[in-house]
Amino acid sequence: MSLEEIYAGVTREIAEVDEQIRTSVANKGTFLSEVTGHFLTASGKKLRPAIVLLAGKACGGNRKRLVNLAASLELIHMASLVHDDIIDRSVTRRGNVTANTKWGSRVAVLLGDYFYARALGLAAPLGERVNRALSEIVGSLVEGEFNQLENRLGSNITETYYLETVSHKTARFISLCCRLGAEAGKPSPEVVDGLSQYGFFTGMAYQIRDDILDLTGCSSNRGREHSQDLKSGVITLPVVHAVNNGPCGNEIKELITKDRLTVNEIRKIIHCVRLTGSIEYSAGKAREYICKAKESLQVLPAGRARDALTLLAEYINDRVS
Repeated sequence: MSLEEIYAGVTREIAEVDEQIRTSVANKGTFLSEVTGHFLTASGKKLRPAIVLLAGKACGGNRKRLVNLAASLELIHMASLVHDDIIDRSVTRRGNVTANTKWGSRVAVLLGDYFYARALGLAAPLGERVNRALSEIVGSLVEGEFNQLENRLGSNITETYYLETVSHKTARFISLCCRLGAEAGKPSPEVVDGLSQYGFFTGMAYQIRDDILDLTGCSSNRGREHSQDLKSGVITLPVVHAVNNGPCGNEIKELITKDRLTVNEIRKIIHCVRLTGSIEYSAGKAREYICKAKESLQVLPAGRARDALTLLAEYINDRVS
């Protein structure tokens, strides 16, 4: 099933989120407008706003508040992507040349900062509780990035450390999308907890699947360079597993501490990862999280919202791009 089919119940609201974002960042006739427009031309999967809207609809949330909330969270996500591209020296994002490649890091830093500023502006009317939560999640994103930077030195290549990093960078964010979406209505504490857990487990699985696709997927489908994580020195679960369980562990560990890897070195690492069965191991981990995510949805009554969230979890488990 496609994302469009899964999002069918919130299609109109997602369009409103897009319009809210475009209106928020509009700065017609300026260089800033050119830069923001370049980023917005390549649309992502809209995972975070869709989860906000689906969780909110499941709990009877106010439509206008949910759209505003979803737009704020998506802007924070956009800002984090821009800054990630600078840190990772990424050349493409969603099929487009990245801002840092097209205009340089100085412009890209300002673009990310601008998205953060507009996110805070949209969130201002939503109340202190929401604003505090957004502040905490930005802090969590930064912590996750620091963990990832530290791990590039090869100092802590363990599965526990990797999972902690993913928790900070991806899972807590998607969990927050579920929780704030739910709290826009009048749910019971059990429902809020269940949806928060769904978001967390879904986020863990999403990142693991993304890490697998970085090594195995088609770059033209994903809108990113193939093996971008390895090129950027990002240590992902398949590599972590191969280091700790494969016959080439020491060789991989020595290679990933280098500032730049050659094409042949990247091929060598991927060969070792496949030889160790690390792709299959990582896929199994993702499936475990998806099973937990679907179990967490039992707090919701049967209906379109629960069905959509279930299908979304299954889509994440089966994604190929």
